[in-house]
Amino acid sequence: MQSFLRQAVSLVLLAAAGCCGSSGPAPRDIVPARGTLTYRGQPVPDAQLTFRGDDPSEPAFAVTDSNGRFRCMTNDSSEGMPPGEYVITVSRPRGGIPEKYVTADTSPLLIVVEEGAENDLEIKLED
Repeated sequence: MQSFLRQAVSLVLLAAAGCCGSSGPAPRDIVPARGTLTYRGQPVPDAQLTFRGDDPSEPAFAVTDSNGRFRCMTNDSSEGMPPGEYVITVSRPRGGIPEKYVTADTSPLLIVVEEGAENDLEIKLED
């Protein structure tokens, strides 16, 4: 009887240990990132920026204010984005920016977000 009881307790402990483990990948580090978007030397208000990194299923994004300023965020954090290399796409409901910035395949905008750095990005659109 004691042997059966020990085995039952062991099975319960093993099952509990398995349930307490991580159910997914470890969360990525997030660093603050902000900046200004300009075109022809003028701030671009109401633009939507998407930052596509090494994991295309988890882009970072931002929306510019009336002064072209933005703060980056992800679906998991409003505090910034993971460090890494990114291609930036830009769209604007009212238009007024070159089409080459709309898709990742044609956008020439490449940035590196670094841990421990200021990450104050100046993004300048050109014709």
